[in-house]
Amino acid sequence: MNTKDLRRRVKFISIFIDSTETLQDIIVIFLCLGLLCEIIVKMWEMFHSLIKEGDFKEISQILFLLILVELFRLLTIYMQKYSISVDVAVEVSIVSVLREVIVNGVLQISCFKVLASCALLIVLGYLMLCTRAKNEKRV
Repeated sequence: MNTKDLRRRVKFISIFIDSTETLQDIIVIFLCLGLLCEIIVKMWEMFHSLIKEGDFKEISQILFLLILVELFRLLTIYMQKYSISVDVAVEVSIVSVLREVIVNGVLQISCFKVLASCALLIVLGYLMLCTRAKNEKRV
């Protein structure tokens, strides 16, 4: 294999990598737009429910909206740094687990699922403490 063929291969690989990164950026942009639309729709439904009924008791909708906002924040951090923020991902996971427990009710969930949720929350809390301690050492 001569140097001309090697340069051609390297150029092809470079073009391929650049195009896949561009494709990933486009996918993330569409995900951000989809999340933004979903946030707007959920907020509209919440406000409409509040105006129509006058008594808004759906805390699960608020938690779901917070999850969507955090996912949007996670995608924007990814677009800026091209890496996932572990802190934000852990926060989203914690809120998601708590939302499921609140929506289903602790008394209606089996004992094993409650124990599994507790174990998951303990692990996620520990992971959050570790990543925050690591971030504080950097600063």
